Amino acid sequence: DAQMRFPERFVVALLHDCQKIARQKGLEFELLTYHQLSLQNRNAQLTSLLNPGFNHELFVPKVIINASGACGDLTLQQVDVPSPRLMGGTKGSHIITFNQKLREALGEQAIYSEASDGRLVFILPFENSTLIGTTDVRVEGNPLDVTASPEELDYLVGMVNMVFPQVGLTSDDINFHYSGVRPLPYQPEGKAASISRDHSIKEYEGPSGWIVTLVGGKLTSWRAFAEKVTDRILKKLGKSYHSESKTRLIPGAEHYPQTPDILKAEQDRLAEKYQQSLASIQTLWTLQGTMIEEILDSLPDLSTELLPGTSIPRQYVLWTINNEWGETVGDLVERRLMLIFDENLQAATLQALAECLVETGKLDATQIPATLESYRAHLQKFYGKAVH
Repeated sequence: DAQMRFPERFVVALLHDCQKIARQKGLEFELLTYHQLSLQNRNAQLTSLLNPGFNHELFVPKVIINASGACGDLTLQQVDVPSPRLMGGTKGSHIITFNQKLREALGEQAIYSEASDGRLVFILPFENSTLIGTTDVRVEGNPLDVTASPEELDYLVGMVNMVFPQVGLTSDDINFHYSGVRPLPYQPEGKAASISRDHSIKEYEGPSGWIVTLVGGKLTSWRAFAEKVTDRILKKLGKSYHSESKTRLIPGAEHYPQTPDILKAEQDRLAEKYQQSLASIQTLWTLQGTMIEEILDSLPDLSTELLPGTSIPRQYVLWTINNEWGETVGDLVERRLMLIFDENLQAATLQALAECLVETGKLDATQIPATLESYRAHLQKFYGKAVH
């Protein structure tokens, strides 16, 4: 029916919408990434993980919403809140391949198939690559530490060859892999696939205050779950909502071209207006949708200088850092510019991103070598992606 290629960009778009609503209502909106919460009775304090010497003033929240996904139990432990185990996540691993024989065999069709173990798996067109997933493996420990195992990668490659034996996919065709943990409710017995994918709300009230933990849920039910949580909290606070999100357009969807021809004409118009290549406009459109005209209008003296190895204007990268809460090279590669999906991510690109972070005051120039060495190791460990 539809495909959301970048859930990360979707989250950023929702944050833009929150910011927009707050401005319209004259409300304060603040997003603090890379911060840790500590509680002393009902007093809360936020500490920056990037600048550990900086503490925010103590405050007393009326409610704390623990929406940290599969890390929900770890979050409660971090703030010393007693709770039975809530999460029993399973790991799902995926691979991206640029094998053109597979891409041509797939065409524009999505294939769902039953693997040898009975699990429903998929092979999806993903622009000029193919997305293959997914596994369902019970995991323990920190969900942030999971990686795709060699056995999982072999399983996914084997599944593709079962569906497309003529392709002859091998592990060498994997451009990168990634893995995440589903925030499923704890269920000690039974097959991983049998664990409920439904969502629920768990509440704690005690010396630390009122803490609401979100359990379960998935991307397709995000809005309904958010509405359910909001309704529960507002009622308990004695308040009511006066608008709903069911028909609200997400930023970037306003006045969206309705046909491929109209879309192409709009992109041609923007390329001419801003004297940018069509490739640059199309890349920005993928990231921002119809927001890009407003963004490009805000850039002073927009030039044609590009981020090395990409079609992204360098000035847009600076805008992203300043306006989309970008703090690290990883933020930019994996969650803002989506460069992780580039077939040939270059060391020169990472270097230029680090220099942009220096220019915007997010990174000290002396830290660039160590930062990039650490990040290349991160890419290799979590994505199997080598950058040269």
